[in-house]
Amino acid sequence: MLPAQSGVQRGRRQVYDRRQPADFLCSTILRLEPEGGVLFNHLVSKAHRDSVLSQSLEELEGDCWGNPGQTTPLVRSCHRLRKVPIGQLGPSELRLLIGQQIGLVRLVPLALDRLSDEPMLDATHYPGDLLDAVLRLPRVFWEQQTPLHRQLVEILQPEVAHDAGGGVDPDDAELRSLIEAFLDGRAETR
Repeated sequence: MLPAQSGVQRGRRQVYDRRQPADFLCSTILRLEPEGGVLFNHLVSKAHRDSVLSQSLEELEGDCWGNPGQTTPLVRSCHRLRKVPIGQLGPSELRLLIGQQIGLVRLVPLALDRLSDEPMLDATHYPGDLLDAVLRLPRVFWEQQTPLHRQLVEILQPEVAHDAGGGVDPDDAELRSLIEAFLDGRAETR
């Protein structure tokens, strides 16, 4: 039997013990394959998926970043959002965290779910800004996450095929360039 959840303070970081064997299994699967993957969907029931969505990045990763201290609003926001259950993160929070490359394995599937419904979603600044953040992820991320790569390709194909009805604004050359680079295997690297 695994120990009950307790936050053990180690230096400035808090380490979370696993609560139950089911949570441990879910966390292990998420480390191996992102939510929405074949293994995840077959081995983990809806209740366990809901359990994952009700946990924060800190809980899922077992890593508390501590108090950011006196720093920029961006850093404070990232620290704060790591404490929010991932199922409660909205498009703007997903855009911010993905743009900072935080919790990608857990957050990109959530972003892709949003983008599959509305690829040009205006998360914060302009139509397509969540898509922009996802497209700017390093190539190595997409190479390691092939199911997510395939899902994004499926989302992007209709956007490239036609510009009307929710497609990419023809005047948005930068976003169009990012999409074409991604589909051609020339994803941006940072």
